[in-house]
Parts: sequence; C-alpha cells; structure tokens
Amino acid sequence: MEQELNSLAQSVFIDMFGDPVTNPKGWEMKALSELASIVTGNTPSRAKPEYYGSDIEWIKSGNINTPSDFLTAAEEYLSEDGKKAGRVVQSGAVLMTCIAGSPDCIGNIAIADREVAFNQQINALVPMDKKLDTEFLYVLLKVAKKIIQSASTNSMKGMISKSKLESIQLPFPSYAEQCDFSAIYKKLQKEVKKQNEQVVETQLMFDALMQKAFKGELNL
Repeated sequence: MEQELNSLAQSVFIDMFGDPVTNPKGWEMKALSELASIVTGNTPSRAKPEYYGSDIEWIKSGNINTPSDFLTAAEEYLSEDGKKAGRVVQSGAVLMTCIAGSPDCIGNIAIADREVAFNQQINALVPMDKKLDTEFLYVLLKVAKKIIQSASTNSMKGMISKSKLESIQLPFPSYAEQCDFSAIYKKLQKEVKKQNEQVVETQLMFDALMQKAFKGELNL
C-alpha cells in the first residue's frame, strides 16, 4: 500500500504542479537553501561508549532506503551525552541519503515523525516555518529524484555534498498552494492507513478461523 500511495501522491503532484524537471507551469525556481536548513549528520566517537545508550534513535541510511514514507525504527540509540555530540532534528524534517554504496540510493528520502539523531551519510532538510511544507517537500523530492542524482558524483558509490544539495534549484509554488497539496496527501495517508488496518484485521480473523478448524471447533 505504501508504494501505491507514493505513486498516487506523485500523480496528484504532477497534475497540480507539473514535472519539476521541465517546470511546464513556470513556477519560480529557488535553491533548496532558501526554504530549508540543511543539516549533515555525524557519528559520535566510538571511543566513548558513554555516547551510546537508549535515549534517542540514531538513524542510518537503512532506515531511509525503504518503501515507507517515514523513517523505520533505528537499531542503535545514542545516550543523552551522545545526543549532545550528535546531530538531531525534530519531527517534520525530511532525511535524505547523500552517501551510499549504490548511486541508485542517492536521493532516497523519508519523513521524520519524531525527534532523531542521524549519521554522516544523511542530510536532513528542515523546512523553514511558513515557507515550506514537509509533505510538499517530500513528494517534490520524490518526483525530482533525477535532479538530485544528477548533482551527485559519478563514483561507484555516489555522493552529494551539503553545499551541492543546498544549491539545487527546484520550482516552488506559494506556501498556500503547497498546503493545499499537503491536505490532499494527508487524506491519502489516512485512507492507506485505514486500508492497512482492515487488511491486518482480516488476516487476524482468518488466522483465528484456521486455528478453530485445526482444533475441530469450527461449526459449519
């Protein structure tokens, strides 16, 4: 269902705003740095075990390179001291894989729906208040992934630096128009969540019936 949501959201986006690669509707072009603060993650020193603990999730690219719109749960956490030594963003940031073993993973993104720390393979884009909407930014970057990747190095691994990411020019409609799209996107998310819950409920009911059938308790 996540993939279906992404496809539908991107179709709605292109219908409303056009393809950002060609910008057929003539939206104003702006550098990402004009509307978002970009933060590069880091790795607190491994020589200090006190930096690692259970206070805050430490996100890696594996938590981004998935079909989910949101960051998956981290396997490693930082301590309170590690949090101070690390890089942290709040809910509403969009995290992007900017260093990867495969060039295809450059530009993969996920929304942070909670406070997290993250490593140096990731850049976080923090939308400026009342200038850039999180959901609009997320889908814009999905649709414009080729633009992001074209700015990366041509090495076997692939990398896009913070300064290069900041300078990328993309079409940006007004904040009000961004919010109009965001409202549609959130409705789509709500519907997908509802559908997923129904699938889980149906599976649980089926499993319960199977258990009864195996025990001979099913009355037909």
